[in-house]
Amino acid sequence: PHYRKMALFGSEYWTYSLPRRVGIPMAEELTTNLQPLLATEAHRIGMIDEIVGTDAEDLNNQLHARCLRLQADSRDLLRQKRAATPSLWATLEEHRHQELLRMRRCFHDNEYHERRRKFVYH
Repeated sequence: PHYRKMALFGSEYWTYSLPRRVGIPMAEELTTNLQPLLATEAHRIGMIDEIVGTDAEDLNNQLHARCLRLQADSRDLLRQKRAATPSLWATLEEHRHQELLRMRRCFHDNEYHERRRKFVYH
């Protein structure tokens, strides 16, 4: 969503996932106001499932082990999710397709190129 400041529409499935996580009004607020969000606030509104660590050092201490567990479990998790939610994958593909179409239009827009120049050179 922060790409909007440069008149660019990002494609990370946020048009699908964010409203489902936080509700439509909060998703609109987040993507319109573009304000920073603390992890505690993101957790409170349902944007994230959990906060890892109590500070940066604690996060770094836990991160490697969590990544290894996720890597080991990822194939089974994906297989289970695909089996349980076949229509979800088609929906995500449609959202991805629409987001990419909108992004392509941005690259032909003068406003995007002007904001990009300002961002890079200022």
